[in-house]
Amino acid sequence: MEEGEMVCEAARKGDTAKLRALIDSGADVSFFDREGLSPLMHAARLGHADAVKILLEAGAPWNALSPSNLSAGDFAMDSGHQEAFEVLLNAATLYKWLAKVLANRLKRVVGKVVSKAQNAFVQGRQILDAVLVANEVLDSVLKNKEEAVLYKLDIEKAYDHLEWSFVFSVMSKMGFGEKWIRWMKWCISTVSFSVLVNGSPSAFSSLLRSAIVGGFVSACKARSRGGEGVNVSHLLFADDTLIFCGASKVELLHLSWILMWFETMSGLRINLDKSELISVGCVDDVEDLATAIGCKVGSLPTTYLGLPLGAQYRSLAVWDGVEEKMRKKLARWKSQYISKGGRITLIRSTLANMPIYFMSMLSMPRKVRLRLERIQRDFLWGGGALERKIHLVRWELVCLEKDNGGLGVKSLSILNKALLCKWSWRFAIERETFWNQVIRGKYGEEQGGWSSKEARGGREGGGGGAAWVKFWKDIWCGDKPLCVSFPSLFALAVSKDAWVKDVWRCNEGGGSWSPLFSRLFNNWELDEVCSFFVVALNGKQIQQGVDDRVIWRETNCGKFSVKSLYKSLVSGHPISFPSSAIWKVSVQPRWVLPATVKEMLSGWNGTFVGKKRKGVWKVQVIMKSLNSLGSSELILTLFSGIQAELILGTITRKANKNGDSDEDYLGDRITFSEDKLMDSNSKAIMMAWEKPLMEAHAKAVCSGGGHILNIGFGMGLVDTAIQQYKPATHTIIEAHPEVYNRMLHTGWGEKDNVKIIFGRWQDVLPQLESYDGIFFDTYGEYYEDLREFHQHLPTLLKPGGIYSFFNGLCGGNAFFHVVYCHLVSLELENLGYSTQLIPLPVKDCLGEEVWEGVKHKYWKLDTYYLPVCQSLQDSE
Repeated sequence: MEEGEMVCEAARKGDTAKLRALIDSGADVSFFDREGLSPLMHAARLGHADAVKILLEAGAPWNALSPSNLSAGDFAMDSGHQEAFEVLLNAATLYKWLAKVLANRLKRVVGKVVSKAQNAFVQGRQILDAVLVANEVLDSVLKNKEEAVLYKLDIEKAYDHLEWSFVFSVMSKMGFGEKWIRWMKWCISTVSFSVLVNGSPSAFSSLLRSAIVGGFVSACKARSRGGEGVNVSHLLFADDTLIFCGASKVELLHLSWILMWFETMSGLRINLDKSELISVGCVDDVEDLATAIGCKVGSLPTTYLGLPLGAQYRSLAVWDGVEEKMRKKLARWKSQYISKGGRITLIRSTLANMPIYFMSMLSMPRKVRLRLERIQRDFLWGGGALERKIHLVRWELVCLEKDNGGLGVKSLSILNKALLCKWSWRFAIERETFWNQVIRGKYGEEQGGWSSKEARGGREGGGGGAAWVKFWKDIWCGDKPLCVSFPSLFALAVSKDAWVKDVWRCNEGGGSWSPLFSRLFNNWELDEVCSFFVVALNGKQIQQGVDDRVIWRETNCGKFSVKSLYKSLVSGHPISFPSSAIWKVSVQPRWVLPATVKEMLSGWNGTFVGKKRKGVWKVQVIMKSLNSLGSSELILTLFSGIQAELILGTITRKANKNGDSDEDYLGDRITFSEDKLMDSNSKAIMMAWEKPLMEAHAKAVCSGGGHILNIGFGMGLVDTAIQQYKPATHTIIEAHPEVYNRMLHTGWGEKDNVKIIFGRWQDVLPQLESYDGIFFDTYGEYYEDLREFHQHLPTLLKPGGIYSFFNGLCGGNAFFHVVYCHLVSLELENLGYSTQLIPLPVKDCLGEEVWEGVKHKYWKLDTYYLPVCQSLQDSE
């Protein structure tokens, strides 16, 4: 029996095992149509892999693959209804398998047959590429003072109007075989499957390219001044089309003919009512040009693929759409009650991700970042409430990773850097892409390629001929550059910028390393030389004829990811989370603090109702178990718990009722008067009643010596008092621009012994020296700010120096004010400083007339505790 007859007999009898064995042996199955058998029926009986092989080789009419087209005769051989049902389900999914096979085969060649101007549906090309190239072309035209027009085409429902015979003709011209084209025809013959072949855009590219070569239409060049550049005539993403050409009526007439021919051949229709002609540069007759081609006039800046086109660098207006989307999303959430944990989840999953598309292309201005972060911050702490709620923790801490004490919310500034750094990686990897050619043609390229300053430490070269890797300065041999591992040898190197390939000398044995040095080595240098050649360079050699590749060291696979870069950038902003110091007590924390510390403290003086009563009973049991502890251990346990609750945010920050962060304050308008300094919300920053307190602070800090540092200027009360003691140097740090300008206007900058530094103390820290006296006074009164500054005291305060700060923490609540005072004393003691709290009577501030016109009364106590801190060694 012949092979074909054996296959036919197995198919008629439904012998699936024998039929599968014959197919695996390479049997011919094209006889199905000749024998009148249903290839679908027998294919559906087999596994998907064998079924696809049958249908591909048989050349079956695939429109029959729809389950609704199965005839009753297809089930005549079935012995039971269950098997028939299984076959029917198998047939229903079989078509998707076939489509997947064809799509995977087409994917291998689509990048070669689709024009480089088309950025959709081709592996390795991204939607951002077209936007980047378009902006570079516009930038070149404007900077070179040329005249051009940008034509934005709107194509009506490309798939509905596409002439498929034209597509198949294009595919034939491209070299696709008859069998493949027949498969494509079968694909589009059923309504259950559709595929858009990019032949039509390629045909348009061919027409336009021929017109440019013939001189009928001129393209625009992406180039720097005087450079050669790269011609860019058009860009496409699916049917979103941009055409660049000269501002000439003749050229636009030729372009209209090309579009007319393209419409006739492809069946596509261009909607002139929605198309725009945009002038680039000084084009006077743009209205006449638009009339000639039959479209409307547009203007720059415009949008393309959802991103700005032709906008000014770091424009604020282009981000308005992102902010509007965030506010619309919040409007729906504010009508619902969402827990704080739910808000964190929504911020991380939705709000923080909404600007990502823009941040992948544009550098986010600082003002925009502050606005977007404020939206997230207000939603986190306030939810849907209209009134502003207290912000318990600074936003910088919220954006830290959970392991570092944060909530894992993405920092927009760091994420923006990570997304933009991806372009540097793509520039090194995607050498043949169109956008890469445009950038190199416009700006040129140094040997070694691009490297972002933020990400330079994470990339290394290797695996090739080392033509793009620097011998001394790049990471290619170990975890550090050779200039860092061997600094003395690097100092003796003749060529410190030598490439690896220049140091390698080929010989019959393969090759050897021959770096050049300026002199012979001394005896005491031989150990390092031996380590350099024997250990570091041992086994290292370059491969001639092999291209270099870039390796990303932050991932195991060596490929760049935004996530890995973000993580490495965030790790450069660590926080000291004192978990071990907080819970270093003799009783386990889950027994010490069954309820919050606030409830525990209130339980001694008040009563609880409802569910809180359970916490009171637990507290009573705990206090009985603590009777054996000494009073000092009990107090330490209590204040350690309070410190934990402060860091976890369960005790309210009374001193920052408005919830503004430092950056909110720095961007706010302030008002000066004779007796007070207020922000735009009528909340006092500093008032005249504080003058005696500031004089006491000045006397304390000036007793340590003649070099004084004051962080926070305000109304100048403390600085005026400091000047009475005639210090040798008087350094003032002021971050608010209006206060800084007023300071200069009133003559503080002209004083001989006064040095004014503008900026936040965290930012200007490298400019500071050591001082005999330091006074810390900030508007925000964040406890975290104070704790962070205390970490720098050992380097800023000289031995024998005096430190003091404005003690306004919880100035409206006597109990919590005392708690803060003791808490600060404990923390400073851990840093090696003793704190003396000097009580000062404060009576002038209690009258209502003092606070007239002030929205928030930040001080209500009759005693102010003046902190005077010095080293424990000095106090002894």
